[in-house]
Order: sequence, then C-alpha cells, then structure tokens
Amino acid sequence: LKICGQEIARWHIEKIIEGEFGVWRILPGSTESNYKYEKEFRESSTIGIGYSITKDLTSLSLDETKQELNRIEMERAGEEFTKKGAFTAITHKINPKDIVVLTRGEREIIDFGIVTSKCFFDNSRHVASHIPRIRGADFTLKPVRARK
Repeated sequence: LKICGQEIARWHIEKIIEGEFGVWRILPGSTESNYKYEKEFRESSTIGIGYSITKDLTSLSLDETKQELNRIEMERAGEEFTKKGAFTAITHKINPKDIVVLTRGEREIIDFGIVTSKCFFDNSRHVASHIPRIRGADFTLKPVRARK
C-alpha cells in the first residue's frame, strides 16, 4: 500500500500538478445506508452526487446552482435544500488533479484517486448523476482503519 501510494503521488506530481490541488474526503453514501454507493464508485472509477436531482446543473454558476437546488427542494418538500455544500463541492469545487479519499466515516479509508475530469451530468446512472471521473490506485486496496 505504501509503495502504491508513493507511485501514485509521484505520477500525480510529475504528470498532473501545475499549481495548487485540493484533497477531498468523499463518503459513498451515509452511515445509515451502509455507504450504499461504494460499489458503484469503485467499479466505475467515479464519485458522484445526486440527491434525486434529475436536472443538469453543471453549466450553472455556484450561486445559480444553490438557488436552483433551493427551488427544486421547495417544489418537492416545501423547504430549502440542506446539502448545498456537499452538492456544490462536487459540481463546482472539485477539479481535475485534485485527490479524493474515499472513506467510511471518519476513521476508515477505503481508497483514493485523482480527479481526471470536471463534473458532468449522466442521468443514466441510478445513484449519482453529477460526477467527475477518477484515476484510482486501482480500487482494489483493502480498507485501512485509523487508530484511536
């Protein structure tokens, strides 16, 4: 694992990085759902977000996206959308060359990868329609638990 991580980091630095990059922790679903999107994220080498939003919001500005999320949620539930930060992190803030760490909660790292595309809309997926592509370690790493 250490050697694999070092090689990915070296590739990332030598081939992708020019300037700054971000590191993002991504949960593949909620604890309550037992991280139900983990399998799809790992098999498709993507991460994503959906919240049953079936409209493409990727061409909107950050502020327009937040307004549209509120409008959609007001129509379907009568209240503002409460996950705007999580949604817009994936649609507007995660960029190619950023590193994502796939986790189960706060203490377990499942895998990690490097973002290779801007977020795009794919309504054919049944779970997360707003997705960037990820170049992963190979998504076959064993989970690693943090020590207390």
